[in-house]
Amino acid sequence: MTMRSAALGALAGAIVGGCITAALMRRASGAIASDEAGHRGGSRKRRGCGGAGGSERAEAPEYPEHVMREVYSRIQTFFGDAGFKSLRESFVVVVGIGGVGSHAAHMLARSGVGVVRVIDFDQVTLSSLNRHAVAGLADVGRPKAEVLAQALTDIVPWCKVDARAAMFTEEQAGELLEPHEGRLPDFVVDCIDDVTTKGALLAKCKELGLRVISAMCAGAKADPTRLQIGSINDASHDPLAAKMRWRLKKSGIDTSGIDVIYSSEKPRLKLLPLTDEQAQEPQEFGNVEYFRTRIMPVLGTSPAIMGQAMAAFVLCDVAGKPFRPEPVAGLSSKSKLKFLQHLKNREIEVFGNRQPVADKDDVDFLVTELWRSKCAVTLERLERQPMVITRWRRERGPSLNNFVLLRNTVADKLDAVAQPEDVFDPEVIARVDSTLAIFDAVGRRRLLSKDPQGREELCPL
Repeated sequence: MTMRSAALGALAGAIVGGCITAALMRRASGAIASDEAGHRGGSRKRRGCGGAGGSERAEAPEYPEHVMREVYSRIQTFFGDAGFKSLRESFVVVVGIGGVGSHAAHMLARSGVGVVRVIDFDQVTLSSLNRHAVAGLADVGRPKAEVLAQALTDIVPWCKVDARAAMFTEEQAGELLEPHEGRLPDFVVDCIDDVTTKGALLAKCKELGLRVISAMCAGAKADPTRLQIGSINDASHDPLAAKMRWRLKKSGIDTSGIDVIYSSEKPRLKLLPLTDEQAQEPQEFGNVEYFRTRIMPVLGTSPAIMGQAMAAFVLCDVAGKPFRPEPVAGLSSKSKLKFLQHLKNREIEVFGNRQPVADKDDVDFLVTELWRSKCAVTLERLERQPMVITRWRRERGPSLNNFVLLRNTVADKLDAVAQPEDVFDPEVIARVDSTLAIFDAVGRRRLLSKDPQGREELCPL
């Protein structure tokens, strides 16, 4: 068969396949026309959107089973039959359905999640149209929960959408996170942008033992390559993450196990200042009395990308194919060079070693992966204190499984003594030794060796 005839055959097959699909869809639509005349005629039935108790769900057209299978065919192929079955049986709650949450809920529904509960007290505004996933001009003034539920029902009628036009509060937490037909949420997606409300949701998730991923600040940021997913304890360059860590720890809540999505990009802008009138009576200008009033400039692509990434994280986890994101944002080229130069200087001045000890990639690994951008002794974060890399035990030499990240003052104390036991408590010694031992056990250490030409280089063991 010639290439020309093969191409013509493929084109003919595509045309025939398209015609068959179109015919099937027309047949499916015709089968339900009598019951859905209003829907097809432009007067589609809208959801009523109640309070915390939920809403009456408009009846979606009942398409043939094969139509649903075709819609989800690529997802089912991606996750496999077992993974896709888990998605279809799953129940996910999205709290806050603005710029971030609407995109997350949108893709969760499109990708096969069986039940999505969307919670938001707010209405669609003109200013939210630059970043909302589905809202249009005609939706301004309508509850966000109602708008999103209607759109998702039109797009994927096989997803059950439970819309709650309610503000998440500590008092209503139990009702808003209640089981759906006896099933607890498989995941909670937190897209709230108010610190107090966000704290209440995360606290309740920890209390109920619910998996949660929380969106940090998407405002004033633009670089999608800086997006990170990891523990709330690792989030850096994010004012909201810092506030949430402080608030949760102050309330005695264990922050371990709380996954967040954040951008390591430094904010490009600050909150817009209040007008004199807003400053005098802030309670009059928020959506809810005493709720947030100041506005953060936002590029619509940033919350959209963040919401999509949250959906990907949840989908892969629920389907049994979780991915392992980079836990901490990598260092900038400037920071790598700075750490490397300080390490070289320290090796010369303190240990009398003028041989190469590491490269920029080694420095990035030590700071971000091994020590997670925290002082090995005090556990303070890198962004709060200047730090350096130095040896843990003198006699072990300049090797990656003997380097620690320390505050400048702590490093000076260590370098002035023969052994870490001379200055640090036993618990600290045990913790650092344990981390370095794990480093050895997984085979990721690299020690100094010489090649036949006598050039110093780093090589894996």
